[in-house]
Amino acid sequence: MTPIWTTELPYSLTGSMAPVFDPMTGSVLVSDGWGTPFASLSLRRLSLSDGEVTGTARVRSAVYSTALSPSSESLLIASGKRLLELERATLREIRRWDKGVPQYAHHSVRIGELAVCMSSRGPTVGLFNLDDGSCRRKTVGSCQGLYRHDARSALICSGSEGVVAMLDAAKVTLTTIAAPGPFIHAAYADQAAVVLLGLGVPFDVTSQSVTHNRMSGRLAFVRAQPGAKVVAMDAPVPFSWLSLSPDGRQLVLADGQDVYVCTCDGTSVDVAAQHKLPASLEVALVVHDRELLIAIDTQSKQGAVSAWRIGLQRSPSLSWLTSA
Repeated sequence: MTPIWTTELPYSLTGSMAPVFDPMTGSVLVSDGWGTPFASLSLRRLSLSDGEVTGTARVRSAVYSTALSPSSESLLIASGKRLLELERATLREIRRWDKGVPQYAHHSVRIGELAVCMSSRGPTVGLFNLDDGSCRRKTVGSCQGLYRHDARSALICSGSEGVVAMLDAAKVTLTTIAAPGPFIHAAYADQAAVVLLGLGVPFDVTSQSVTHNRMSGRLAFVRAQPGAKVVAMDAPVPFSWLSLSPDGRQLVLADGQDVYVCTCDGTSVDVAAQHKLPASLEVALVVHDRELLIAIDTQSKQGAVSAWRIGLQRSPSLSWLTSA
């Protein structure tokens, strides 16, 4: 494969927030990683067409997650012990909150004027009111994925507990919709309202250490509705990363430099194409609508982001998920 563009950034991306695609601006948001001087820590916006840096927000602390809403003209950044609201078009700071915010939010979504935030290890979800600065909390468990479901609710995927739950943000109530068993990875197809899980035990805890396991060999599809049907199946290859398209009909698995484009007929997942990235690069994002894979350099002290064209396979309808 040959990249269609590569952008060199001044600082490492290792340990940073996973890149985020912003469909409203046609761009990818990346943040500086380990080794960056605190005064220089920034969120950067790259054009998806050519990789040009089209905006920079000097945050001066690590960016843990970014929350985009479908129609909002702004975005939220969870940065350690702060929340920032930025204008989406310019990355100009609009508001910030320094007190009472949920800390170290690896996952965040915005539902109206609520910022819903969780650390990967939990154990609580925080619902921070952007209007008055108040925060309500509810004990949940761990968090392998937090996704905006609709205008009033979010999905929380708790891997250690093996539970997918629906959070009613207004009522601060949690309803379990499926309990497929422990899982390591999660992805959400918001158009199809389907959750994809990589099954496995996320943490191996002993009296002396905690190991964060990444490798999975089994998949589970869950419909985002009460009493959801769970469809579990073997993956065609072991994987440490996955991506599901918004319509739920395209699936990409990866492990390091190895990338697998897959088809799924409802009973099994099969590899349709395989790609290998150059050494030191790892897949970080797939923009399914554009058939683009975004990779980052995980070894260099300077960050490199590159875009690669991959042919994606569109599976038949996912109606089998809701069949009797």
